[in-house]
Amino acid sequence: MLNRIKRLKELGVITGATLFPSLEKMGFHIVATIGMETDSKPEELIEFFGEHTHLIEPSTCIGEYDFCAVVYAEDITVLNQKINAVRKRFGIEKIVVNVWTGMPHMNFENIDLNPNKKR
Repeated sequence: MLNRIKRLKELGVITGATLFPSLEKMGFHIVATIGMETDSKPEELIEFFGEHTHLIEPSTCIGEYDFCAVVYAEDITVLNQKINAVRKRFGIEKIVVNVWTGMPHMNFENIDLNPNKKR
């Protein structure tokens, strides 16, 4: 595995690293993705989420949603309170929440490690 990571770094495929902390040790039991349709300024949403949630990844986007975020929460009740606070503060009608069943598992088996090499 270490040789594979080293090779990916040399190829420029990996430019950084991501750590997946033990959520339970930090008191978090929920990982959720939140998508919403909004006319609010992204900066205001990011600031609000940053102050009122455990925001991991905020993103403005193109597609079904205008804004998406990944957040951690202590439990579903706390998550619902945060979602309702966002809804009230910004007058957002449509918010879609996806609660993950665990942390994502990175699978590099399907990545072509030599994309420039002819087959």
